[in-house]
Amino acid sequence: MNILHRGNVFLKQNGIVKTARHIAAHPKYRWELFKVRSKYLFKDNKIKLSGGGLLKINQNNTVVNIKIMDDFQNTVGLVFENFLYEEYKDFDVKDKKIIDIGASIGDTALYFAAKGAKAVYGYEIAKKRQREAAINLKLNPKLSRKIIYLNEGITTNKLNALIKRIGKCSIKIDCDNPQNPHLEADLIAKLTDNNLKNVDEIIMEYGGDYRPIKRKLTKQHFNVDVREYKHWGNSGILLAKHG
Repeated sequence: MNILHRGNVFLKQNGIVKTARHIAAHPKYRWELFKVRSKYLFKDNKIKLSGGGLLKINQNNTVVNIKIMDDFQNTVGLVFENFLYEEYKDFDVKDKKIIDIGASIGDTALYFAAKGAKAVYGYEIAKKRQREAAINLKLNPKLSRKIIYLNEGITTNKLNALIKRIGKCSIKIDCDNPQNPHLEADLIAKLTDNNLKNVDEIIMEYGGDYRPIKRKLTKQHFNVDVREYKHWGNSGILLAKHG
């Protein structure tokens, strides 16, 4: 039996009421807790939990399907970040070609496609994320027609070659690479000036000193806005728009 008390969810198992703190320490209870909480987390009806662990998201009057898999906390976190809180809402993708570096489970590519992107080129190096993305893209056949999801990492040479080939585009970068924690900044730093002229907008998560990137982009006539994370020092979101 599930119990709701003052906004907190409890589970009753074998006559014993377990609090959220106890549940968090026992993985087998986490999914049950999430199913109960989802009724209140998704009460605005933008996101619905349907059978088989499928999240159905209403994005710009388009239904986006995201499958909750083994690592459901990661999946739900990405859905909240990108669809509910819309971390990329200020990133203009309408009728544009988007390069999605750190495409993860396909969530951002689907988000951009639902918001009217002309085409999305996604890059993801993590094998587990690639497998999950393949499932999510299959669940969204119409949106997936706009998406080219590549099971590989990105290098500066690849990025320069892609921009040279596709022309006008915008770039989103959010990739966790323990071998190169400053990969996001390195990619932008080594873009050629000619290629930067073909980039309308860049949105990226930065870690460390963002000022060299800001100087480079400002020199190329970008208007740069930096939003530092409140709870993590020296990191945040950088949004650059061509002036």
